[in-house]
Amino acid sequence: FLQQLIKQQKTDLELIYNTNLSRLTYQNRDAIDLWKHFKKIRLMLSLDGWGAQGEYIRKGFITEKFEENLKRILNSDLRIEVRLHITVSALNAFHLVPLLKTLIEKKYLGLNKGQFKEFDFGLLIFLEGLDVLHRAHFFQLIVR
Repeated sequence: FLQQLIKQQKTDLELIYNTNLSRLTYQNRDAIDLWKHFKKIRLMLSLDGWGAQGEYIRKGFITEKFEENLKRILNSDLRIEVRLHITVSALNAFHLVPLLKTLIEKKYLGLNKGQFKEFDFGLLIFLEGLDVLHRAHFFQLIVR
């Protein structure tokens, strides 16, 4: 699809993706090479945890691959806006501060080029047993 838009010179578009950044290729095509033709790219990156925890929570997530792809994007010359979205569930609610510390230590959060300037949290609410709303009593007991 993107190749057709490029071929037809219809690239004055803003492309928006929501991804876990598990790969940057599709059918042997590099996304970054294709994105360079477009006006602006917006990426919303989903992240639930780092290392073994993140890999346990999200099937197919590999921290090393995420980090490799993230570095490629953040250090590219793309006209790109990257935002981090962290989904909060019973599996990671007590690990959010360590996750943010890791991202700061690795210099992914900040105001410089090559860093996330914004991130947000979303609550998992539709999966009973893993969502924080159905487990609110548990979290209140722990916090007290």
